[in-house]
Amino acid sequence: MSNTKAAFHILRQMHRDPRLAYLIGPGSESFELLIEEAAQDQHIDIDVMRRVCSKGLATQPWPSERSIQIRIDEAVENALAKKPEGTTC
Repeated sequence: MSNTKAAFHILRQMHRDPRLAYLIGPGSESFELLIEEAAQDQHIDIDVMRRVCSKGLATQPWPSERSIQIRIDEAVENALAKKPEGTTC
């Protein structure tokens, strides 16, 4: 796979997954490298490519270990609260 195909693939994935965009989106060196590769391939100014690829890009923080543990604990508590009487598991 060429660098350009990889760059476009990752840029598309960032639009599909806001957690990925949060990690390597605008403001990161990774994003700048992807934009540079895509702009060179398309013979477009880097600033234009950056605007195009940033448009509509949503970001969502990656959940912390603590928030994941809290959600697991809540799910277990809810499951136990719904457990029928007389069951041991």
